[in-house]
Amino acid sequence: MTGSLVFDVTMQNFVSDVVQKSAEVPVLLDFWAEWCGPCKTLTPILERLAAAYQGRFLLAKCNTEENPELAAQFQIRSIPAVKLVMGGKLVAEFNGVQPEADIRLFIEHYTPAPAQDLFVVAQELIKEGELGDALAVLTQLLADDPSHLKALPLKAQLLIQLQRWDEATDFVANAVFPEADGLRKQLAMFKDAKSFGTLDETRKAAESGTDLEAGFRYAMVLALEGQFQAALEQLLVVLQKDKNYGDGKIRKTLLGIFELLGIHHPLSDEYRRRMGRIIL
Repeated sequence: MTGSLVFDVTMQNFVSDVVQKSAEVPVLLDFWAEWCGPCKTLTPILERLAAAYQGRFLLAKCNTEENPELAAQFQIRSIPAVKLVMGGKLVAEFNGVQPEADIRLFIEHYTPAPAQDLFVVAQELIKEGELGDALAVLTQLLADDPSHLKALPLKAQLLIQLQRWDEATDFVANAVFPEADGLRKQLAMFKDAKSFGTLDETRKAAESGTDLEAGFRYAMVLALEGQFQAALEQLLVVLQKDKNYGDGKIRKTLLGIFELLGIHHPLSDEYRRRMGRIIL
């Protein structure tokens, strides 16, 4: 429970806590009941979002078993049901459990935030490992602010981490931001790797002997499959065997992956240090 941001609503406090407060801030009405299994999935998501959005909306929870009059007033036929009240009027609604990303977009549509706030939301989602949701938030941000110089490279990096290579290539081809040229070059490098064979084929080739090129190709295909840590490990294996293999292309590839992931990505930090210990 998040204090005044989330509260229970009854017929007694409906006017004061929903109707009147909705004149100042949107109020999301969550109709639920103890016996409702899907409600137990949706309500925690709504509570978490109420805390995350820090007062951009209030969450009013209505137990339909205890407040049948309110349920009837809003013509509730099934639960969970969510209604958005603004200025004392019902303006939007959805029924059933929805993906958190969709609920965020619903909230953003009716309670737009400053662009910087959306960027912070995206960063928090990335920390939680919710890359798809973070991408949706960044897409919303860039629709409102197409030249946001922090959001542009981050969206490109998320597309790459989600293995949406063609989308990433198209995105950086048309976007204008300082890192775009470097990302275009690195994406072009990985485009060639699509002809190297399947993951299983390149793995077997890499394990069958001492062919460093086979090891390099296996690493590239691992990266294409989104297995970036395994790809970095494989590149270090090749680098340990020959620091200058391919006229330094292993080091260049490592640096390229760091750029694709983002220079401050945890894997970039870790493997940059490990690469340094090998080549020094």
